[in-house]
Amino acid sequence: MNLSQRLLLSIESSTSVGSVALHKGANLLASTTQSMGNIHDRTLGKMVEYLLQLTGHKAMHVGAVAIGAGPGSYTGLRIGTSFAKGFCTALNIPLFSKNTLSILLAHRQFYPHLQEADWCALMDARAGRLYMRLERSKGGVEVAAQIVTLASEGMGPFFSEKPLVCIGSGVDQYEDFFLNQSKIIPLKGHVPRAALLGGLIAHLGDCALPEDLAHYAPLYLGPGVRALPQAFRKKFEKKQ
Repeated sequence: MNLSQRLLLSIESSTSVGSVALHKGANLLASTTQSMGNIHDRTLGKMVEYLLQLTGHKAMHVGAVAIGAGPGSYTGLRIGTSFAKGFCTALNIPLFSKNTLSILLAHRQFYPHLQEADWCALMDARAGRLYMRLERSKGGVEVAAQIVTLASEGMGPFFSEKPLVCIGSGVDQYEDFFLNQSKIIPLKGHVPRAALLGGLIAHLGDCALPEDLAHYAPLYLGPGVRALPQAFRKKFEKKQ
């Protein structure tokens, strides 16, 4: 599948900030962002319509859709996924997905002075626990999917001799903890963005594998998570 020739619509709705973006190949054409507290199915449609008009395209020109797969907000993911699946079904085009933690780690490109550090994306999993994805400075994923406790002994095994840059809602939620860790560089206020999601999918090119529209479901973040069930872990790792 030659994604470089397709107009790619990306939707990210896993956190409190929702966004949509349009790419043609690796080129970002336009993007827009809005608080998820104000987004519902109709509003998301208007955001997409706005981008299409802004770039001189029509819905029929879209050749693929990318969706943020979570973990994340149940309401946000439900809205984004329902819209994306409906859009793909109506136009008979493929749906691609990427997990929220991978999208967060894509912020790394904007911090050239921190390229030699290890990077860790963290999403609040409630009850003092965090979903994490760790990327070492030399590239490659050290931890693809794991829940850790919010304590030095929980994070300790993932420290190396290099600084650890932490990003995501887990950093914002537990700011005091991260500010008091000498080896951690916390980056506050970063959320997964549709513009980054589309860039990741476009970069995969022909290696990107479309989802099965009939069976695709996002990775909802439920309340009171105590552990990462084996079935969930397998599903999560598949989304990497």
